[in-house]
Amino acid sequence: MFILHEGRKVFIKDDSMKDWKEIQLEDGNVGWVKKNDLEVI
Repeated sequence: MFILHEGRKVFIKDDSMKDWKEIQLEDGNVGWVKKNDLEVI
């Protein structure tokens, strides 16, 4: 478990789930985030 701060760059690994996205941070940590909490830019 880790904390993401606003503006943090992440890579979306899996967005096949309806409400969740699997993400990976630049340091290799992997986790899941609610779709509504991310903004793709």
